Amino acid sequence: MLLLQLNPLTGVTDCAARSALCSESEYVEVMRLQCPHTCGANNTSSATVCTDQRNPITDISDCPRVRSYCSDAVYESFMRVQCPNACRACAANQHSPSRNESGCVDAVDLYTNVSNCASMKSYCDHPVYQSLMRSECPVTCGVCAE
Repeated sequence: MLLLQLNPLTGVTDCAARSALCSESEYVEVMRLQCPHTCGANNTSSATVCTDQRNPITDISDCPRVRSYCSDAVYESFMRVQCPNACRACAANQHSPSRNESGCVDAVDLYTNVSNCASMKSYCDHPVYQSLMRSECPVTCGVCAE
């Protein structure tokens, strides 16, 4: 059985590098199981399109841990495929519960794909959390440029 390796630098699978195997008959089943986004096995609904890949060994996404690679020129395109939610590369209208006309949007939780900004609104002016909240929840905190 084909077992995809984790890239030691990013901690994510090498699905993108093996995408050619998605159409090879002897690997189709295992590739669709281990690399659903790469092989198009998760195109059944818009909710699954914006789901971060899971580590095949732990069955937990490593994407939050390697989120910094989303903006790295070397890994950006790979990360957008493997970790679209963590890299905030989802379709603009998907999982965006709070968006204003200027395109300003509150962040969503990496695990639930739902924003928890409204429940944290009291932290918008908290001296310790103000900077983080205004960055992650600009709509809720009312700091978007209109």
